[in-house]
Amino acid sequence: MMDPAVKSEIEAIIASSAGLLARWQKVQQKLVEVGLAWHAILTCDQLAVHPSNRGGSGVQPYEVHRKGEAIVAMGADMSMLGSAVCTELCPNISQRDAQISFNKKLVTASEGLLAWTGKERYATLSKSHTSQFMKAIMAGCRSTSSCAINGFLNQQSLTQGDEQLRKMIEQGWEWLVISWSVEQELPQLPSFASLAMNSTNSSFEAVSELELASHLTVEASKETEVNWDQISTTICSSGTVADYAKTIGQYVKLYSGGNGFPLIHFLVTFAQTHAASVALGKEYWQAVTHTQLHQHSLMPFARLSLLCANLAAPAEKVVDGFARLLFKGDVERLKSKKCAGQLQELEDLLEKCWQDSMDMEGYVKARIFGKLCVRSCLAILGRGKQGPEHKELTLQQCKDLFYDNKRKNDAQRLQAEPKAEPQSAPKDNKPVTLQQSKDPMFLAEFKVALQVGTFYVHKDYEGKVWKLVSKGANSCELSYQDLVTGKESKLEIPAGDIASKLKQTKAKAPKLVSPPVLANAFLNVTADQENQKASIYMQLLDAYESLDTDENFIKVIQQPGKGYTMYAACNIQKHDLVLIPCTDQVSKILMEKPKAKEFGCIQVKGGEVYVLPPKVLKEGEHGWEGTFCRFFVCKNTSSSQGNMQEATIKHKELQIKALQNLKAIAKDEEICIYVAPEQDPNKSHQSNPSKRRKQA
Repeated sequence: MMDPAVKSEIEAIIASSAGLLARWQKVQQKLVEVGLAWHAILTCDQLAVHPSNRGGSGVQPYEVHRKGEAIVAMGADMSMLGSAVCTELCPNISQRDAQISFNKKLVTASEGLLAWTGKERYATLSKSHTSQFMKAIMAGCRSTSSCAINGFLNQQSLTQGDEQLRKMIEQGWEWLVISWSVEQELPQLPSFASLAMNSTNSSFEAVSELELASHLTVEASKETEVNWDQISTTICSSGTVADYAKTIGQYVKLYSGGNGFPLIHFLVTFAQTHAASVALGKEYWQAVTHTQLHQHSLMPFARLSLLCANLAAPAEKVVDGFARLLFKGDVERLKSKKCAGQLQELEDLLEKCWQDSMDMEGYVKARIFGKLCVRSCLAILGRGKQGPEHKELTLQQCKDLFYDNKRKNDAQRLQAEPKAEPQSAPKDNKPVTLQQSKDPMFLAEFKVALQVGTFYVHKDYEGKVWKLVSKGANSCELSYQDLVTGKESKLEIPAGDIASKLKQTKAKAPKLVSPPVLANAFLNVTADQENQKASIYMQLLDAYESLDTDENFIKVIQQPGKGYTMYAACNIQKHDLVLIPCTDQVSKILMEKPKAKEFGCIQVKGGEVYVLPPKVLKEGEHGWEGTFCRFFVCKNTSSSQGNMQEATIKHKELQIKALQNLKAIAKDEEICIYVAPEQDPNKSHQSNPSKRRKQA
């Protein structure tokens, strides 16, 4: 238990107007003086990362390896480790579990870049990236750095010739250890200490953009009245980010998602799953924060997607550590009239998918929803080919991919299956034995990952894809299926030839197209189908001309961003108004139920045919373009004001599910669909008119 007088003294120091580092020096001096902190030599396998480190962002896996790469390249210097500070893990089970869970999630999200040893007893507040890299070496982790051998860290190789690095790994170094009880009395102290020690001052490190945002969420949570500019400049008083710290403060204030700052925490987690040390820069932050994208909405999700897209920039779009995939001009382009519709669609899509991803864990959400942010932002800017996936997508495709990924994740969560370890190069850092050093099969697997069921190409057999069917002590066996003759060829490769002859491939083995598939694909079959659709289309057009209303019966109001609203231009008698689901192209007549949520339905000779809506009527630079189909723009209501309902209209060979007025409509009355209160307007079925026109 901390003495109340000591607690009051430390609180006074933290609240004083002295410089951040000066306050921290006084605090740690007092803690040592009263026996609540002490110095000890710790090895890195004992060290976890404190959940309050860097504002709660912890460590960035790729940044861990980037900094480690620099240490290895320049040579280790233990004199640079004098500011190492950590706390004891809390003995309270619930709090300790939370600290351990935070670290295990970091390790899981790193996909092999970080390690968890089970020996951890302390949580670091500084030197976290350095200590986690040393632990990664000890565990033989995967690495993207140049100091890796065949993609993995090897302790024996890295420490050869660098005595200082060997001591850092094997013996550890001196740390200031703070008692776990201090955090119980002063919960703000870990965050304060981390912020102080990661501030620019010789051996200390500058606060990054997202670390500043993360720290802001912590500091702002403590205040009832927040001075964002003041807090921002206090946290980041020097370094390159200090020049636009106020801008980042305004971003957190305006677009963080409210209580709990969920969008900021998502952004930090998203960044941890992507490349290291990517900054966005002053100009881009100012553009994303201050550009008025919409007159009536702050567009927080659209802005979030702009940040995610640049954070995920591929290596060729990163220059001197700054993302150069999107620029200020791209942000400003979104506020143009030409992009207004797509921008609103983007915001609505992201907001809906954000709500639908609430049941996901943090790192899963960062991966799945984060991909949606990147893809959809690049889609409306037409920059998909320059992005990380190098392909253009539509917003609908982005949406479909999100829900497909979500379904797969839900299935994995409901029924998790054990995942087989790929048979690849050894991942531990144990020295190679004399026997292994002479084992051709062992050496071959350092260069070629051999896994039964995986496909390979062979240097001497161009154009053929081989499947690995077995792996022995001295060789491996592959098979090739000749689809023309039906013969299977087997090939045994001695271990000594594997590295020079085999290469794993992502290419899939050829497939024999079956006769039934071919029969259905011949032109006469497809021509018959097209002819049938053309016939249905012509009958539908005839019904539209004969039965649907015209411009003399309706008035149409365009509401930008919200579609159209229709009103009666005269008094309309009961059943006199009929709206037919018609379209503008034969290709929009479908024989199979579409994935789209908006479509019309027709019955022909006992079977159902579906009608996609036409291109929406819009006013462009050269006048009005597109088609106006009343059926698809009629809005729905569950109130008694509804005056339209679904009705089956027979016309020639067609049974058309149209809309018809169930009662007389007075002049200037809005034309809308009546949905009975007991019905669920969100029920997914093509006969539900409200669902069919949801996106009109």
